[in-house]
Amino acid sequence: MPNCQVKTPAEHRDYVRELVRISFHFAYNWWREHPDEGMSAAVAKRTPLCHHALNVMRNEGESHPAWQDLLARAELVASTAADAAAFEETMYDYSREFADERADRFYPESVGVMLQPDWNVRSLKYDPPHEHLPAGYCNFHIANALAPKSILADPRHLPECFLEMMDRTEQEYGYHTIHTSTWLNEEPRWLALFPQEWHENLGPRSETIHWHFGYWGQLVNARGTLNRKAARHLREHGALRYLPRSSHCSFTAMRDHLAGVLSRGASPQEA
Repeated sequence: MPNCQVKTPAEHRDYVRELVRISFHFAYNWWREHPDEGMSAAVAKRTPLCHHALNVMRNEGESHPAWQDLLARAELVASTAADAAAFEETMYDYSREFADERADRFYPESVGVMLQPDWNVRSLKYDPPHEHLPAGYCNFHIANALAPKSILADPRHLPECFLEMMDRTEQEYGYHTIHTSTWLNEEPRWLALFPQEWHENLGPRSETIHWHFGYWGQLVNARGTLNRKAARHLREHGALRYLPRSSHCSFTAMRDHLAGVLSRGASPQEA
């Protein structure tokens, strides 16, 4: 299949199935290490199952009967499962029909097929002022508007997105500093996009796993299917390869750095 074509519905169904499987696997191990949290909380809060694999939270909300039934079953199965593999297999068998139905229904708006409409600068989305951040900070999120190609396929894409985001948010909110927390802050090709100030401000690794793609995005490749290398690492090591780190830098430093990247016409990793 040519790489220029988006993933097929069959590929998406396989992706959802695999994300369901690894979510149950991870949840069991997390629960064993944090027994006071409860299995249902481990599944709901520590894995991408609800929000990303099954699209429950964005559509029906956490009170959805099928989702609540799945959580109750997870609590029951966890009490007798011998290990993570047994828990994964039992819960996957129980939820596969539900997962397939969700995969088929939400394929048209899935990652790798459609960018959500609230992404306001192509592969970037910026937030309005955030009460937990200093005044003037532009908090942003990352997606892939180039899918099924890599977000780094066009070396001008992300630099131009950042420049547009800074111009717009400077006018809209008076922002002067960019900020995010993401697993990509441990990825050298991503870090090459940023000035020294960003590298100096990198915070510690976030060890407490949460459900969102700030952690779990590394399990999704450019096509919006499973990154099998990342999934294999998680299974073999019991941990995600990359963990989010936060950082920030001034618009001035970022603009100066990106001007150099664009003027040389190099990819970020070569600049």
